[in-house]
Amino acid sequence: MDLFMSMEAFVRAAEAQSFASAARQLGVAKSVVTSRVKQLEEHFGVPLFHRSTRAVRLSEVGETYYRECAELVNKVHDLSGRSAAQHESLSGTLNVHVLPGFALGHFSRALIEFREAHPRIEFVVTVNDRVIDPVQEGFDLALQIYPPASNLLVERRLFPVRGVLCAAPNYLKEEPVIETPLDLLRHDFARYSYYPWGDKWPLMKGNECFEIALNPVLKTNSVHLLLEFARAGAGVV
Repeated sequence: MDLFMSMEAFVRAAEAQSFASAARQLGVAKSVVTSRVKQLEEHFGVPLFHRSTRAVRLSEVGETYYRECAELVNKVHDLSGRSAAQHESLSGTLNVHVLPGFALGHFSRALIEFREAHPRIEFVVTVNDRVIDPVQEGFDLALQIYPPASNLLVERRLFPVRGVLCAAPNYLKEEPVIETPLDLLRHDFARYSYYPWGDKWPLMKGNECFEIALNPVLKTNSVHLLLEFARAGAGVV
């Protein structure tokens, strides 16, 4: 057990009266805060919180420990802040995994702006379509449109991504009209192979949500091939 990290998690949870809020402040998963507080309780041999489904509040013993722990945590952060101010800037290497669509359209601008603020940071950027577990594969950061591979990872939502079904005008002229999700069953369909929902597609029409099983004639990890498939009038992508 890292005693200081457990104490910090305890202090943040006590102040926020919420493990989830403490996790957001610390930039970790809620399960990490829960585990650290539990370790601290086992270390002291007493329950530090009264827990309910809506909130947590300090026990009588927890109130006493909170005052002592909060003072210590604040002193450590004050010392760390003064030490950090003495360093010129951040330095080191960031290993980043990026999806091709984001890398080609947006990432270079963000990279340039970041390096202007932190010129001593070096980047190793891997661009591909795979869904990865960054912890297992040694990445510091993964920019992707899928849910995290593990609940131990910290997730930050950057912006929404909206998907639409597309087909070429010449294809739509010759084939059955598409007015409802079920109409898609009468069409040739191609999809990106790494979508986490597989062939069961969640589709929205207004406020209605449909889940429909579509059997693709083509699966590929290349969005460029899907574009050419649609342009050729071969089906819906």
